Amino acid sequence: MPNAVYIDNLLRKDPTATPASTTTPAMAAPANSGSDMNATRREVSRIMAPSLLKGGTVSPADRTYLVKLVSARTGLSQADAEQRVDQVNTQAKTAADQARKSAAKFSLWLAASMLAGALAAALAAVEGGNLRNREWYLGR
Repeated sequence: MPNAVYIDNLLRKDPTATPASTTTPAMAAPANSGSDMNATRREVSRIMAPSLLKGGTVSPADRTYLVKLVSARTGLSQADAEQRVDQVNTQAKTAADQARKSAAKFSLWLAASMLAGALAAALAAVEGGNLRNREWYLGR
């Protein structure tokens, strides 16, 4: 999963933080089972996916849900969770934009190298044809 590092940053607990007192009881004690955490990670991944598309954003309802989820999972206050969601979303968008720019540059350099290779092959074919024709008429 390419965005796993951003999901890790969202759901990482701060060992020095005190639990937030504004969390609801249902979300205050998340289950520690691996399948529950994997389901949460997949859900967060699906929520964040539109924001990684060029010009995409997370809907306000999804952002609110992410903030509540981060607050419950990490023990951060609501304000700190909002800050973390915004920060991680910005980091993910920046990384996606850099990846798009790198892919565009790579494709341009790849096309230029293929064009140079085709030119070199054409010149070699012309030279080879001239060499073949010259030897053919010189006495074979």
